[in-house]
Amino acid sequence: MILKRQEAPSFSPVENFEFFKPQKTVLANGSKCYIFDACEQELTQIQLLFPVGKVHAQNSAIASFTISMLSQGTATKDADTIAQHLDRYGAYFELSAGNNFSTVSLYSINRFLPELLPLFCELLSDSIFPETELELSRKRGLQNLLINEQKNSYKAQQFFLETLFGTHPYGRKLEANDLRAIERADLLNFYQNNVQNAPFDVFVVGHVDDNTRHLISDTIGKMTFVQPDAKLPKEAILAKPEPQPMQKIYQEREKAMQSSLRIGKTIMDIRHPDYFDFKILNTILGGYFGSRLMQNLREEKGLTYGVHSRVATLKSASYMQIGAEVRKDNRNEACDEIYKEVQKLCDEPVTADELEIVKNYMAGSFLSSLSSIFSIAGRYNLIYYQALEDTHYDNYVQTINQITAERLQEVANRYLKDFTEVIVG
Repeated sequence: MILKRQEAPSFSPVENFEFFKPQKTVLANGSKCYIFDACEQELTQIQLLFPVGKVHAQNSAIASFTISMLSQGTATKDADTIAQHLDRYGAYFELSAGNNFSTVSLYSINRFLPELLPLFCELLSDSIFPETELELSRKRGLQNLLINEQKNSYKAQQFFLETLFGTHPYGRKLEANDLRAIERADLLNFYQNNVQNAPFDVFVVGHVDDNTRHLISDTIGKMTFVQPDAKLPKEAILAKPEPQPMQKIYQEREKAMQSSLRIGKTIMDIRHPDYFDFKILNTILGGYFGSRLMQNLREEKGLTYGVHSRVATLKSASYMQIGAEVRKDNRNEACDEIYKEVQKLCDEPVTADELEIVKNYMAGSFLSSLSSIFSIAGRYNLIYYQALEDTHYDNYVQTINQITAERLQEVANRYLKDFTEVIVG
């Protein structure tokens, strides 16, 4: 076969698509188990999901510290012993606290699971949060916070969320005093009420053979709670944030050479019929490298190395955010150009060529994000967190293919207005 380099390769649009559905079962202790079995390598991720996170504590650092310190010591093993045990088998823990959910994960080769799962369960039933490890975590946290607070981008993001959500927990920012105030008793209390005594669901991802299934059933599935007769805590359903007045905030930093811009607003819920169409509109505006904002601010005017617009979906709210780093003396021009591009989407329909490019980009990038069973499980997390139907992604590509320029202009005129603007630098 002769390769003709002068001719672009042919392509076929993506038309029919059905998202991978996990197998679902219930373990003996009542935990729901979602199994993603589609990996040739004998590698498995076991992830426990707890319906509790940063917003469920008055001090948002408590959840982060509690979850991250689960591997820092139990009643029978110190942090070094736990680390050495993991290293011996080439495994690792991934511990993370989000806004509404926390995850505790083990990655391991299948044949080593019998040696690792007992330790994994021990973290969930017998962690002790040693004072020495807490102090080390506190020092690291304070150092990281000190470094971050020197960054315009970090401060702009803090101010933006605080302005967007007001007193709602989503608008809460981490302060140094929050870290200094944490005591071991706070971590133990959060752990006992939300991890040790709390229900969880399980994601099992990778090469999930019969031996692995039985092992999970015989270990995680038989875990009992310290207070089995107590009423187990359920996820706190946060109220939707109250709408905040549109604001324009500029915090000058005299020695700063650059300014960090954040422009955005709260938007519709993920279940809203306009949500997917708005995501397509947002992609055209600033959601990929060939977007209008990139073409204008970067390619044509050289105001920034990069500008982006994204849609963020939280448990109780969604918002769009345009962000860029620009020279301090160019900040007003950059904002003017952003608003010009927003207005163009309201005034003029998208051309057929541009719409075709964006459709192909979005469909292609979505499918490429499903390259492994681990990335598929990651996509499914949104379905789980938002309690959506398993068919949520089935019509995603079809929705992209069917969108029209007229529909996008209608969505733009409905939602692309009344922005909050934050500039730091």
